[in-house]
Amino acid sequence: MKLECFATNPGSRPPQIVPGRPQRAWMEAFDDRHPYRCLPLTMANTTGWEILCPMGFTAEWNGGLFQSDITLTPHHPHPDFHEFATSHFSHGVLTFHSGYLFRSPPGWSMWVSGPPNHVKDGIQPLTGLVETDWLPFPFTMNWHFTRPGKISFEKDEPFCFITLLQDKPLEEVQVVQR
Repeated sequence: MKLECFATNPGSRPPQIVPGRPQRAWMEAFDDRHPYRCLPLTMANTTGWEILCPMGFTAEWNGGLFQSDITLTPHHPHPDFHEFATSHFSHGVLTFHSGYLFRSPPGWSMWVSGPPNHVKDGIQPLTGLVETDWLPFPFTMNWHFTRPGKISFEKDEPFCFITLLQDKPLEEVQVVQR
């Protein structure tokens, strides 16, 4: 099975896609790295692929309702910065362009979210289910500020986590509570 990733802007290099990594800063901070003993946490961190920021930047939201109420500043000048991060939805939503059109096999969709167990103060990833087996255009990854203020994404920090989900079998599952 293949997940095809077509770069959407041939004039620039798209963000790097890497297998999900188990490490999380907050997990590393524990004595004896205790959280890594929770296998479900580590498995969630690695069951998919991370899409990494090609440059570091700071985003500041003033609490307003307009697109212009989010200010984006790259840490270093980068010619493709404003094609990568913006605010499409306004209301404190930060939008990332993945740089790819994804194509999955028939009957498979892509679960799109922030990296599992990757905590960022002041902003939260939004989650989507993208029907990549037929969708003819790329999706965006969105994060919602939880309060006015500044946040930063560093170069090579994951801004998106993708994994595949088979469509039909999940629809056929019935939850039985006992």
